[in-house]
Amino acid sequence: MARIQTIFTLIMVCLMTGFLCGKREFNIKIPETVEVLTGSCLTIPCSFEIREEHDKNLNRSCEGKWVFPKTQISKLTPVDEIGNLTEKNCTSTFLNLNSGHAGDSLFRLECDNKLKWTFTIQTVTVKFIDLPPPPTLTPSALTVKEGTSVSLTCSAPASCPSHPPTLTWTPKLADSQETLKENRDQTKVQISVLNFTASHLHHGKNITCTAVYWKHGNSHVSVHSSLTSNITYSPKDTRVSIIPSGPVPVNMNVSLTCISDARPPVKNYSWYRADGEQETLIGHGRVLNITTSINNRDYFCKARNELGTGRSNITHINVHFPPWIRPLSNCSTAGNQINCSCETEGNPAPNVTWSLNEKTFHQSETTEINKDYLNKTYLRSSIILSLSQINNFTTLICSSSNYLGSTKHQFSLKDLKTPDEKLLLLIILLTVALLVLMCVLLFVFRFLVRRHKLNTGPLAERKEVTEEDNIYANTSELGEEEDAAQPLNDSQRTSDNSPSSAATEESSVSPGNDQEDVTYSSVTFKAKRNRKDGKKSGDFTACKKSCPTEERFEVEDAEKNFVHNALEMGTVYAEVVTKKKVECEYASVHFKTKKTNEMV
Repeated sequence: MARIQTIFTLIMVCLMTGFLCGKREFNIKIPETVEVLTGSCLTIPCSFEIREEHDKNLNRSCEGKWVFPKTQISKLTPVDEIGNLTEKNCTSTFLNLNSGHAGDSLFRLECDNKLKWTFTIQTVTVKFIDLPPPPTLTPSALTVKEGTSVSLTCSAPASCPSHPPTLTWTPKLADSQETLKENRDQTKVQISVLNFTASHLHHGKNITCTAVYWKHGNSHVSVHSSLTSNITYSPKDTRVSIIPSGPVPVNMNVSLTCISDARPPVKNYSWYRADGEQETLIGHGRVLNITTSINNRDYFCKARNELGTGRSNITHINVHFPPWIRPLSNCSTAGNQINCSCETEGNPAPNVTWSLNEKTFHQSETTEINKDYLNKTYLRSSIILSLSQINNFTTLICSSSNYLGSTKHQFSLKDLKTPDEKLLLLIILLTVALLVLMCVLLFVFRFLVRRHKLNTGPLAERKEVTEEDNIYANTSELGEEEDAAQPLNDSQRTSDNSPSSAATEESSVSPGNDQEDVTYSSVTFKAKRNRKDGKKSGDFTACKKSCPTEERFEVEDAEKNFVHNALEMGTVYAEVVTKKKVECEYASVHFKTKKTNEMV
């Protein structure tokens, strides 16, 4: 049954319009209803079709008008603007309408020929309104995360395209773009598009689109639509609140509260103490209770939720404390002036005064006092005095004070010498040091000279001879040897040592008796026994190849050396006699009485 009804409807439409059947009939396309603002203008979109046989009659002589139904009496008059009828455009604009124009109307086409037709198939209803409808916002709700790109659209009907409504956004989050578009029913709509990036600053704000309509007499009427933005974001505007606020004395209990704006709300708070560039975690929770101190006055907090973490700025607690003077304070001299610096810290900033033996100094032509505030609590004060001003004084005092207390620091002037005195003292010290150094060098030099003489003199040679396995033997020990050489008689000594012929006495003198008049008289070499195998060391006939090489040397060389040494000693040795030319190492020494020239 429904299928039969659909087919019947198509046939009726085909007969009435001729569009679907290939034959054109009179037809019109207009909206069913249009709304117009009282005192404003109206545009009715319109287009039509005529039968094919009337195409030649559609010319510039044709006129269009809107009439009451079932009559040919004009109703919507006058028509201020109408489309090009030869192109079958009957869109009409009315600039001044009143309530008498309300109701249904038909469009009638009249030409100076046979073409005259009222399109009764479709009527348009005109409605007058005192306020236009509010603009439409798309989307109607806004819930996004911070940083998301957002596009909002505001649309308002434009019943009078020649004077479309003006659309504005508040707050002005960004620049908007406006366009006039046509609906399916050929009505017009004004559209404004706002694009922006969602921020935590937009949360909770009413975003409003306002449409302003024109009316006769340059008056306007406006309507608007709004939505509330819901933006989620990490903690923002994190800060610290101090209770009590303002300056607090040292060693007082203070409560710190961490405040942060976040959606969703903050889940965790943490507290830190700022020590220069170092950050020390000291607690958790929204509120932190501390005791004020001079050294720890800077704090900050961190707040965290699912989307991130927010950090507060460093909060400085204004702790009041009495002044104290830093150990960096000192005095120095420059030319004929003394420059003393006093560095003090206190809150409130301390006041510094200078006094010399209880005499307070002030800025003057002879005294220069400077103050340099390094920060709100740190003051460096300096004073410049001439040396003539402190000649009769011994103590310079720097006094620092605020309403919580005072302190002093004394500078001793006794150690501050004049430049001439310091230079003289330096010269004296250098001179003394140089003299001490020269004495030390002289003592070392004399010691080395004496040591050298001892090592190279006859006593040194005697010591070496004594230490070498008792190399010198006394006369009695030498006489007991079987193969020892016999002492020389006076004639032999005279013939062998003619330069020493004066010493012809044969009697020997034991060492130690009358040592002042005794010296070495003669040196007699003897053969050495080989203690290991019972052979004489001078006998090399049997051990030329087996005897130790260190025992083999020529007596002639030794004789020359000893005689040479005796001559160098100023003929100390009276007589040096070699018994016989054999290879030996041991010798006997005979002591004889030394005769002076007077005795000779």
